[in-house]
Amino acid sequence: MIEIYQAVEKRIPIVVATVIASRGSTPRTAGSKMIVYDDGRISGSIGGGPIEGDAIERALRVFDSKRGSITPYDLRRDGMGDHLDLVCGGQMEVVLEYVDPRPENELLYYTACRKVEKEQPFFLKTVMKEVNGGIEIVKNIEEITDLARTKNLNVSLYKSVEGLTFVEPVLPHQTAYIAGAGHVSREIARLTKQIGMKTVIFDDRASFANQSRFPEADRIHVCPSYEDIFAPFELTRNSYIIIVTRGHSFDKEVLGQALKTGAGYIGMMGSRKKRATIYDALIAEGGDAHELDRVHCPIVLPINAETPAELAVSIVAELIEHRAGHASTG
Repeated sequence: MIEIYQAVEKRIPIVVATVIASRGSTPRTAGSKMIVYDDGRISGSIGGGPIEGDAIERALRVFDSKRGSITPYDLRRDGMGDHLDLVCGGQMEVVLEYVDPRPENELLYYTACRKVEKEQPFFLKTVMKEVNGGIEIVKNIEEITDLARTKNLNVSLYKSVEGLTFVEPVLPHQTAYIAGAGHVSREIARLTKQIGMKTVIFDDRASFANQSRFPEADRIHVCPSYEDIFAPFELTRNSYIIIVTRGHSFDKEVLGQALKTGAGYIGMMGSRKKRATIYDALIAEGGDAHELDRVHCPIVLPINAETPAELAVSIVAELIEHRAGHASTG
């Protein structure tokens, strides 16, 4: 969204490729996007390989016609799968949209970016009509007034009196709150940023929690202790708490606070013995045993990870798995 606005603002025409439908096994699902520039550069991905290559070739032709198009891709053996040297087995449709620096485009994407910046959720509605051998595209923003009560927060494609309509929710970014600024945390922060999460670091040591060690972090908090570290934040189902401090007592302190938040994911690194010790201590202090069911511990996926980088991969892989299973949270 931001890159599209930046292109419009700088008067750079682009073509945006969006997967509007996917069925079965496909490289990317509906809502995936790729920006194509007139020199062939791309940003983002709709799956790579032959499909993406074909979409780029088509997009470059759109710069001349200035008319969008919808292309179906059938990846079954009896479809075009053999022609594309793909046997994924699914089907997908990709719309190519010519975005030029018209005032209405600049206003639309400026408004969208402001909402993203303010973490205000909204629906981006795209209506497509066939006109003179191409498609005419009209986009607008629809408000989400009550996120908690909105049942359908997945992309949808349907026919209406307006035309073929694609609706995609644009929700606040997930935020990774990483308690602890050690070696594993440093590797986690690199990856959470790469998968599109805002990243917040907490530690009581300025020598560890600083911008030089965490250049990717959006915010770094050097706290006198781990007491009430989440107080300045409003944690929601888009919040991911990752507990990787340097000691059991600190982990227990942070976990007790995390359970009182509305975070959608809480994970703590450690052995099963450590988990049992900390859980028992929290219950003895009056904690709710059922609330502990929310916690992912050990946080890592079982891939026999050992080094900080390997542990970070296994931890962030679990975050991705959780996010994919709770698609309505963004």
